[in-house]
Amino acid sequence: MPSNTTPFTEPSSPPLPACSFLILVQMEPSRPPPKRISTHKQPPPRTWQTLWAPFPFSLTAARKVPLRALACWSLVLAACLLVINLLAGSSSDSSLLHFLRLGGSTLGSAAARRRPDLPMLHKARNYVSYDCGKACAKSNLLILQTSDGRPTSSYSRMLDTLQGTSLAYAAQWGFHYLRWDGLAKGRQAWHATYNRIYLLHALHQQGRFDWVLFLDPDAVLRDPRLSVEDLLDKRYAVLGCQGGDDPIHFWDINIGVAFFNLRHREFGSVIKGWMAAIDKVASWTLERGGGTDAYVAMGQGPRVKDDQQMFHDVILKHPKGKTLVKRFFGGDDAFLFNYNKGKYVAHLIRADNREHDARFFELLQLKAVFFKTLGEIEEERVDAARRALELKRKKEKEEKEAAAARLRQQQEKQQQKEEIP
Repeated sequence: MPSNTTPFTEPSSPPLPACSFLILVQMEPSRPPPKRISTHKQPPPRTWQTLWAPFPFSLTAARKVPLRALACWSLVLAACLLVINLLAGSSSDSSLLHFLRLGGSTLGSAAARRRPDLPMLHKARNYVSYDCGKACAKSNLLILQTSDGRPTSSYSRMLDTLQGTSLAYAAQWGFHYLRWDGLAKGRQAWHATYNRIYLLHALHQQGRFDWVLFLDPDAVLRDPRLSVEDLLDKRYAVLGCQGGDDPIHFWDINIGVAFFNLRHREFGSVIKGWMAAIDKVASWTLERGGGTDAYVAMGQGPRVKDDQQMFHDVILKHPKGKTLVKRFFGGDDAFLFNYNKGKYVAHLIRADNREHDARFFELLQLKAVFFKTLGEIEEERVDAARRALELKRKKEKEEKEAAAARLRQQQEKQQQKEEIP
């Protein structure tokens, strides 16, 4: 039976040109095969481990680090340290250049040697010390000097040149020596003048030394034949030469070169009042102010008293001030251990209106005379030792000759006894 349905036939597409396959192939985009696992590299966090990765801390890490990278890091670090010290040499407490200039640990820098018997060394930029050991004098005296310790400071360079004189003198007479470089208060170079207050306070609290001879950087011990121990007087707390010409002003002494009796019963009250005077000065006032009228005239800020003026006020207000200070006044006593004509100590003060170079040259001359005299003393000692050795050898020779003569006499007597029948 015929069916009304006709079988399905796929409609035929129109014929394509011969180049159509090529066209389709060229238009088909190229797709990479699908990936089921995708990888994404996250940059490592910037921690201190990654920052310090180029620096080897072990032999294994040192092998992995290229030598060129290690050398570059080392040069960069050295350059940074040098620039920082050059920029901060006059305003911060950096001491690398000064440490190198002084010769490092050979002179006893604070980073190299720390003596527990000396005060405030943890605050010092550098220090130089000498301990007389078993050869100390009976006075138990400490020669104390201080400066700001900066390489650009004129007083620091002056002390670098003259400290050998103080060391030789201390070794000559059995004294202790301490040079303290730094700033106990303030940041300017002239603020080093307040160091002596803090150092004397610390030495008094420590209680090791009996006397302190303080010397400014522009003071030099003149004659190694003379001992400053002859000037000490236990009845007084402070010994100093006159600062002015008025005989009534018992308190007016020059503390640039002065003796301080740490064992005096009233020295504690003196140093306490001195510390209170410097503590009253605010930091901003000290930074803006000047130590003399010249600073104020130059517009440097308000008037700030220096440590000597503070000391004068303390002695003047002290109820026993007249009995605490021995003031060497008038005649030769006024220049006994101070000023240019000092017999024991020469102090070329700034008030003489001499240029810095002229003062420095004169100090060098005094240093040369000191060591020349010290050399003469050593030559005398050598000659004395030589004469003593010659006398000893002569005496030993005479004793040997006498012993030989006695032996010959005994032998002759023995022979005579044997010859007698």
